[in-house]
Amino acid sequence: MSNPLESLTGAWSPAFATSSDPNYETENTPYIKAKEEAEGSLIGFFMRQREETNRHLYPIEDVEGLCNKAEASLGALQAVTNAKARQPVAWLDEWSNVDETGRRRVCRGPLTALRLYQELLRERFYPIADIDLADKQTSGTGVAGEESEPDADRRIIYIQDLDAWTIHSLVGTVPARQALVLRDALHRHVAFKPAVEATVNPHGHRSTFALAFHMPFFAWRKDNSLRLDHRRRADGQPLRRSQNLSFLRQEVEDSFTTAEPTMECLHEAQISCIVTGSSNYRWVAYFFNEIFFEDDENRESVEALEQERQQEEGLPCLDRDPLPADDCPAAPPIRDPRRYFLRVFKSRMGRVMHEWREVVSRLEGIVGEYTDDYAFSLSHCTSPSDTGGKQERSKRKSEEWTTKTTTLLTKLLLVLSRTVDAWDAFKKGDIGCFSEYGPPETKPPPGCSECLREINKSFESLRTHQKTLEHLREQLRQDLARFIQLQLLQEGREVAQRQHMAAEHASMVNNLFYPVVLAAAMFSMQEKVIFLTQSPASFLMSVIVIAVLMWAARTAPLHRARLCERFAALVQPKSVAVETTNPVEGVLGSFDRIMRIIGRAPRRRRGGIELSTIDPA
Repeated sequence: MSNPLESLTGAWSPAFATSSDPNYETENTPYIKAKEEAEGSLIGFFMRQREETNRHLYPIEDVEGLCNKAEASLGALQAVTNAKARQPVAWLDEWSNVDETGRRRVCRGPLTALRLYQELLRERFYPIADIDLADKQTSGTGVAGEESEPDADRRIIYIQDLDAWTIHSLVGTVPARQALVLRDALHRHVAFKPAVEATVNPHGHRSTFALAFHMPFFAWRKDNSLRLDHRRRADGQPLRRSQNLSFLRQEVEDSFTTAEPTMECLHEAQISCIVTGSSNYRWVAYFFNEIFFEDDENRESVEALEQERQQEEGLPCLDRDPLPADDCPAAPPIRDPRRYFLRVFKSRMGRVMHEWREVVSRLEGIVGEYTDDYAFSLSHCTSPSDTGGKQERSKRKSEEWTTKTTTLLTKLLLVLSRTVDAWDAFKKGDIGCFSEYGPPETKPPPGCSECLREINKSFESLRTHQKTLEHLREQLRQDLARFIQLQLLQEGREVAQRQHMAAEHASMVNNLFYPVVLAAAMFSMQEKVIFLTQSPASFLMSVIVIAVLMWAARTAPLHRARLCERFAALVQPKSVAVETTNPVEGVLGSFDRIMRIIGRAPRRRRGGIELSTIDPA
């Protein structure tokens, strides 16, 4: 039986199972430190260092534009000249792997962009081990004091609403080995595009790995006003778009205002997670979460994390890991990078699936309600006198609603289909990094297979939502086609009616003016020709006669059938069975019938007594 791993493009390197001493100088030195003399912006220099390819040029410009619009720089960050740089937006959790349980550095709580920059500038690894480290650590807590700070073998960086200032904090401190991974993570996150990747670069003692997922989604929220993203692109537009969906609720357009949130909004959002390192024992996890549209009580904020850690006396203290979406405790930590990545991926896919399910279910209900109430109402708009009135406004409103909703569904489908495609591509290749085939040192720890199955179920649910959105869009497209067809038919009827009215108007004008024109033409001739005395009375009489003749000529076709019947009855009378054979009586009977047709039949008497007329028919 062949090894299934041979058909996969990605595989975990056995070198990651060994724990060798890190390169202290490389790991503790920022990548940009040797590039301080470079011209131009720091972000532009950092993002363009991969000269062998230009495949990320447009997203790179997006990242640079985001930072330039905020006028962010390392100098401005260190001087704290911007209010955004003073807001707590980050969380840092660091552990060592010196023993089985691990040892934790002091947690600094919520960090501003400047504090994050300062913390990441500190040495991650110490070349000289502190012999008395075990004696100096806080007893029973696993947390080491500042005077005996352990190495940060396992580093967790959580950032909410990644902006220009936190980007500078990361770029200004990232070591060379992580620079390429961070570049890719920044441009994928800013570009709002999905990806699921696992890359391995086996280069002996310089081997590195990177596990990443980028999941864009849409969040449906109700609020009193539209919450806009404070981050701005180079063109001044918000980094993540928010849309007011009030147009979807036609039936509540004129309803009274209440104190409850009535505005339905759709927000773009994305979560990105990158786990990268040089071995199973030394790695860093970056997590970018977007919560700008949430209320102040959201549990995803770093302030909420700090409040949970500092509960009131008598209440249990919750020290949770901010990366998983559920209440995963921060201690003891998950030490294996693949297991940790899948643990975060599985829990975060639960949130992504929930947001997509909310959006799809709401749209399905709204479109179904619209189809029942509005889609077929256009066929009843047959009153031509209501053009520009209520029916016309209703038609235009329905057309606008259908067009806007179809555009919205197309936008959702584009993101959702790309998300599902990213997972399909991952299953065809990079999933080999989690394969249980191969040497023991490359096998993933227990629990990874279960996580992968749960993640796959989440994506299958997304695939179902994708089909639902496609069905809704097709349904609206058919409704729009029917609307256009009905509109064209009604416009054709209206054009025909207008043409008929114009023809009648022209005919009326002809009837009024042609007799006068013809009479004037006649009276312009010589008197010998027309045999009429040219006087006002004769002119008026001529106009009347011509008008009567024109009226007779116009109405004759309307009475042609009746006139033909009268004439046929006059010329060819019906044969009647007569008892007598006298020819004279036959002639007299025919004459009698003719006179009765024209209404002049004489009274018949016999013996002085008037007889009733009997119709032979």
